[in-house]
Amino acid sequence: MNKSFLKHFPRFFFSSLWALGIFGLFVFDFSETTKDLPLIPYADKIVHALLFFIQTGLLLWELNFRSFTSTRIPIGRLFIWSVSLPFLYGVLIELIQHFLPYRGAELMDLLFDLMGSLAAFSCLVLILIWRENKR
Repeated sequence: MNKSFLKHFPRFFFSSLWALGIFGLFVFDFSETTKDLPLIPYADKIVHALLFFIQTGLLLWELNFRSFTSTRIPIGRLFIWSVSLPFLYGVLIELIQHFLPYRGAELMDLLFDLMGSLAAFSCLVLILIWRENKR
């Protein structure tokens, strides 16, 4: 994206917007609209991992001042912020789902949320290693 275009948005705009979308998907009842879809084993777990992969990727991008190749923030601090925040958000969503009659909280959902976040962070580390080796 054009950097001048991105200056018009607050720093965590995109990850916050994505988090709001995740909240809508995981809290509202979609059982009537999805009842005719074919059943794919573990599809909901794959969706959890994918959504949190993107959430963590957006956070990493925004924490690095909208660059995946920046090393302005130490890698340990990036890990703490980009993995723990989505994980805690996943815990909050699962707690909310526990109290909704049409939803249920599952530990496996939380595990796949974490796996998606860790996969995104691993991709960032690989990008940084590739960038260092390219020099």
